[in-house]
This record gives sequence, C-alpha cells and structure tokens, in this order.
Amino acid sequence: IFINDRGYRGKLELHNLLGKIQVINVVNVEQYLYSVVPSEMPASWNTEALKAQAISARNFAVKNLNKYSKLGFNLCATTASQVYKGLSSEHRNSNSAVDSTKGQLLYYNNDIAEVYYHSSSGGQTENSENIWSASFPYLKGVQDPYSLGSPHDNWEVEFTKEQIEKLLRDRNIQIGSFVGIEVSQKSQNHRAMKVVIKGSLGNHTLEKESIRSFFSLKSNFFTLNNQTNTSQNINVSQTTNTDYSERALFNDLRSVLSGSSDERDFENIDNFYTDKIIFSGKGWGHGVGLSQYGAKKMGELGFTYQEILQYYFTDVHIK
Repeated sequence: IFINDRGYRGKLELHNLLGKIQVINVVNVEQYLYSVVPSEMPASWNTEALKAQAISARNFAVKNLNKYSKLGFNLCATTASQVYKGLSSEHRNSNSAVDSTKGQLLYYNNDIAEVYYHSSSGGQTENSENIWSASFPYLKGVQDPYSLGSPHDNWEVEFTKEQIEKLLRDRNIQIGSFVGIEVSQKSQNHRAMKVVIKGSLGNHTLEKESIRSFFSLKSNFFTLNNQTNTSQNINVSQTTNTDYSERALFNDLRSVLSGSSDERDFENIDNFYTDKIIFSGKGWGHGVGLSQYGAKKMGELGFTYQEILQYYFTDVHIK
C-alpha cells in the first residue's frame, strides 16, 4: 500500500483525530523492524552490528507499545520513537539480521530490558540516571574504546554573547545580559550534568539532557574553552576539566577514563576576556546503552551480536 509515493507492509487505517486524517500503519513487529533497522543503522555495516541493532530496536518497540495508546497507535515513525520509513528503507542485509534474531529480546533477570542506543559514545558510555532520571542496573557507563575512530570523535560548537542571549530570549528566560557559563556538576563518566548560565539579573540552570537540547549539542560529553578578545568580558568557569587526546585514550584508556589523567580545577575563574564560548565535545547522542559505531567496530573485530549487547548492557541475557 502506498501513501505519498511511499510503500508500506501490512494494512493502513484512517482515523479522524481532531478534525485531521491520521494514517496508521498496522504491521507486525518483525516487519516493522525491516524498516527501522536500516533507518537507524546503515545496512552496509557488518552483520553482527545489524543483529545487535535489531534486538535493541525490538526491545524498544516492545517496551514502548503503550506509549501513544490513548491516541490510537503504539509508536511514532520519527525519532520520537524509532525512525520508520516503510518499504523504501528496507535492505536484504538488515532484513536478514531481523530474521536471524526473530523474537529475541534482552532481559535483565526475568524482565524485558529498557534498551537505548546512540550513534557514538566518544569513548565512554553513561549511566541512565545521569541523562534522564530513572536508574537501571543494566544501563551503566562502560569504557568504550570501540567507538573511537567514528566521524564524531571530536566536535566543536561556538557561541557568541549575542547568540546565547538570543537562545535565552527565544525561550523567554529573563536573566538580563549574559555574563558567563559554569559547568557546576559532571558525572563520574565526564558528562556535564548541570550547567549554569549566568546573567546580570540572575542565573538559569540546565540539567542533564536539557543541556544538549538547549545548545543543540551532539552530546553532553564536552569541556568549555574560550577565545580572548578585549572587547567583551564573559566569565567562563568549569569545576573540573579532564583534558586528553584520542591517542591517550588508546595508550592508557584505564587511567584516562577513570579520571586520573591531567585533571585541573577551574573553580573561581573570574575577570578574563573572551570573544566566544566554545564547547569542545566527543561523541554523538545521549551516550546511554549501545553505541552504534562501537557495535560496528566490535563486529569488525569478530565479536558476536550477543557479546556486543552484553558489553554495552550490564548483566543482561538474550532469549
């Protein structure tokens, strides 16, 4: 069946929702995954990574079946749930990965696990409670050298004083003129958990995932830097800054990710001049659970999909 030149398996239902026609695709879970897996991970990637993605996506679908039930459907076709494009995204490689893991789910004890995935961890995944609020014993940060080498290892985003003031105005946050930014809390896995935007009339605090969304950052795994210019006076302070290179991660991963390498405190930094606030970050995504680029590398190194999933999700089993 085709809607707007896009084909779908199963059947379509038309509903009147608040005066608008709502099109719902009714399809079984495995056929749904035929489209989701290659929409979330390139079908050209190795088979074991695709199998790990298939099980992760299956877990997500099963655990979220009732999320939109009051609206007459189970899941969205966008990143609000998982990306679903119908027949147009299907590929024989990803279909094979779905078929070969048919019905398999990740469990913690006897419960279906709450599974999340992201593009690239930047070298360290994160605890779920440090990004959202709920804590799960199987969603704990792990050292992740397998993610290194992805296109998202390192990135930078720059903001001027005027740009930050516009972000505040657009959200009706009234704290006067922008004064500075402080990273006041980081997780044990080095991601920012609390950022304070300081203004002449008060402060505004961002926590956990809201930090990334406010500044449209790739991740919360960043440090703050500055560029000097005597024309503006913006205070930038940061409680702890762990500075390390990709080479250092490979050469001494344990000491780097445990925080024992070159840590410097930047408390009480005041009255220096800067022209730009620069977020220097690592990885792409929330950092919880499966790193897709990490799964790709592990598959290329000969790990099975079971080993990949059990690396990123603590003490889970597949059945």
